Amino acid sequence: MFSCHCEERRDEAISLTRSPTLRFLALAVALTALTSCGAPEKKQNAAAQAVPTIGEVSFASPKELRRLLDAAKGQVVVMNFWATWCPPCVKEMPELAKFWREFDGKGVTFLSVNSDIQSTKDSLVVPFVKSYEVPFPVRVIYVEGTDDLLEQLPLQVDGKAWDGGLPATFIYAPDGTLAWSTVGPVTHALLAEKVRPLLAKGPGGPPQL
Repeated sequence: MFSCHCEERRDEAISLTRSPTLRFLALAVALTALTSCGAPEKKQNAAAQAVPTIGEVSFASPKELRRLLDAAKGQVVVMNFWATWCPPCVKEMPELAKFWREFDGKGVTFLSVNSDIQSTKDSLVVPFVKSYEVPFPVRVIYVEGTDDLLEQLPLQVDGKAWDGGLPATFIYAPDGTLAWSTVGPVTHALLAEKVRPLLAKGPGGPPQL
């Protein structure tokens, strides 16, 4: 089973989730103010173009994650497991988004794996992704526990099989071997520190970052 490596309770985690309704109301008020002030049309168009792209949310099985990992050979793969009810997961999301924006398409494949209950995909996960403007695709894993994952993927932390603690991050070298892993929130700087040496060893040498 998945668990959060933190002391905060679930209700505290939920309180950290931003309200999409409030965000919508704030945007509506701002747009109304601009209209009433006679804001130029081109400025409104520029604001519309600035809306960030939100990652797609879909389902994935352990076997599908394995296929994605195999298909990404030749690149560095960062696989992150998280849940909406996990406060450290929520805390690290902006750092993951920053990392993705810097390294996406530059020799790195980022796999975001959500561990919420599958039936909450549309009611919890999709609103969370929209509220936090998560830019990368998110895959909701349909699995009862970690055993099926461990059968398909090399998921070890400190030399032992991963126990399902969240958040968890696993980095794979271009040859598909596990290069680094941790349980707990990560930062953009930490991920970049771990990824850059692997990129330098990958096919074709280091990309221009």
